Amino acid sequence: CPYEAISADGLTSSGVQNAADRYRDRIRARLNVEAKATDALLVGIGVTTTENGDPRSGNQTLSGTFSRKAVDLDLAYFDWKFATWGNLTGGKMKQTFFKPAQSTYFWDNDINPEGLALGFSSGIWFGTAYNYWISEVSGAENTVTADSHIAGAQMGVKLPIGASTLTLAAHYYDLG
Repeated sequence: CPYEAISADGLTSSGVQNAADRYRDRIRARLNVEAKATDALLVGIGVTTTENGDPRSGNQTLSGTFSRKAVDLDLAYFDWKFATWGNLTGGKMKQTFFKPAQSTYFWDNDINPEGLALGFSSGIWFGTAYNYWISEVSGAENTVTADSHIAGAQMGVKLPIGASTLTLAAHYYDLG
């Protein structure tokens, strides 16, 4: 159960602290289950605690006079290995591309995108192409609407260097 202290640094124009310090306890719980439906098909589902549906954090603040805490769908996906070198993943899934560390500047590891991804791996080469749906937009029959999505691709190589591996990858994505 992590404890969090937030000190207010802001001052009003007269030099008085503009907000009180905050102290809170938070919890986080996740439950993910995977099942091998066939030799080539893996399916998964997961739930997580959440506060106000935040897609970047499953943290839940302990407050609200002993209120019940929200649990939301976090994952619901299939992963079909259609060949020894390739797979198709779809639904609400973990990110399907290589990231250089647990925490990166561009992609939060807690974000589970929704869409389709086509991946391949052959020898030292790997890659993925994907289309993630962000928001479905609807409107009156006589209006033009555009759903937002991210489409991207990544190509990479894993080079053995002694007992280690050097991974190089190039990633392009476009918000549409």
